[in-house]
Amino acid sequence: MAVNLNMAFISPPVGFSPFYLQSVAPPQVKTAEIHRGAIPFMVVQAVGLVILTILPESVVYLVTASGLGNEATNNTDFIPGSFGLRLALCVAGTALLAVLWGTYLRKRHGDGLGPGRVGAAIT
Repeated sequence: MAVNLNMAFISPPVGFSPFYLQSVAPPQVKTAEIHRGAIPFMVVQAVGLVILTILPESVVYLVTASGLGNEATNNTDFIPGSFGLRLALCVAGTALLAVLWGTYLRKRHGDGLGPGRVGAAIT
């Protein structure tokens, strides 16, 4: 469902993401170029959706094959506990990954404000 929704966000004629990109792109970049650039991503997502439609068991294959799922109940939840606990762990893990990735990018590319402007507001 999430992949299908993502395809809706990038597909013309009402894809929101290409229009957001157009608002920050340089003036010489045409809307048609942005929409053409989204086509390869839509193709990859469509192929993924077809695979999941034909082989729905592929979603939980790795969890089941690794023995992390409970075969007696066909439960593939590999994090024990209630739904709230699992959700909190997933959100915390995602936030940690985002912080680590942001830190890595800032160390590698700088803060994007130029030399001597660390933390300065962009006007």
